[in-house]
Amino acid sequence: MTRASTCRMADLRGTSQHETRERVLTRRFVAVVTTTILVISMLSVIGLWWTATSIRLDTTIVPLSAAIVMLLFGRAYSLRDQKISETCFVMFWTVAVTNILNIPMFVVARLKLPFQDSQLVAFDQWLGLELPQVLALQQSYPAAFSFVASCYNLLLPLLVVSVTLPTFLGRGRGVREFFIALFMSGTIGLALFCLFPAEGVHDRYQVPPSASQALFLETLYAVRREQSYALDISFRAGLVYFPSFHAILAILSVFALRQLPLLLGLAAPVGALVVLSTVATANHYPCDTLVGVVVAVFSCVVAMKVEPLVSGSTSSRKR
Repeated sequence: MTRASTCRMADLRGTSQHETRERVLTRRFVAVVTTTILVISMLSVIGLWWTATSIRLDTTIVPLSAAIVMLLFGRAYSLRDQKISETCFVMFWTVAVTNILNIPMFVVARLKLPFQDSQLVAFDQWLGLELPQVLALQQSYPAAFSFVASCYNLLLPLLVVSVTLPTFLGRGRGVREFFIALFMSGTIGLALFCLFPAEGVHDRYQVPPSASQALFLETLYAVRREQSYALDISFRAGLVYFPSFHAILAILSVFALRQLPLLLGLAAPVGALVVLSTVATANHYPCDTLVGVVVAVFSCVVAMKVEPLVSGSTSSRKR
């Protein structure tokens, strides 16, 4: 084989690799996500003013610094390495969205709507699965429940993997669908939070709260009690009891990996354990988890239908 033919084959391989890598961040998708973030931010500002709520500036330092670093790296690599650049931009969006969505959550909590725990208990009764039954199973199978409960904290690494690896490997459709489903499930979840605010299972069933749940209760009562309130934008314990956003994010994370069969096979059991852990830890009513699963699945189905319109990518239209 001559040197010229070898060079031609190398050029063809390079071209083939370039063509098979799908661009994750299409211009239309970037415009849609940016507009959505701006709209959420504007509505959040109005909500903060309406409810006499402010943001503690000291709590913005870490997420803001992380977002700026990701943005600068993405910009720096934009002309050198598309994989690294897009991965950095996606991480920037992930940090931005997950922190910005905390603001409307606090705003809704500041409305001081009456708790609807009795309605959630009635929902559990209708389902035929109440927390005392879960606690009885927990006593019968302590090792199994302890293992499932320990998976509760696997959500963050699962989320990071689900948005970074598909982006780096050029499987953009799943990432785009993830963000569409995230915005949709966030909207539905906040609407349900307005209708069914809850203080949780602990007082009703005399279940000792975990450290994170104790922080949740302390923050929830302070948010509803104070005339004016300064929120922690990086607050991770959450204030939404119904539906379970832990379950929602676990399913969306697995959904984002569906273009990578090997990773999907590894992530699906982890996601399932994270979902089950919301009940195994006795942190939620069973209906919280069930409705969280329904919201996530519905959002994923809609995201698959909407993504070709939002992204404008050729590969999405051909699938």
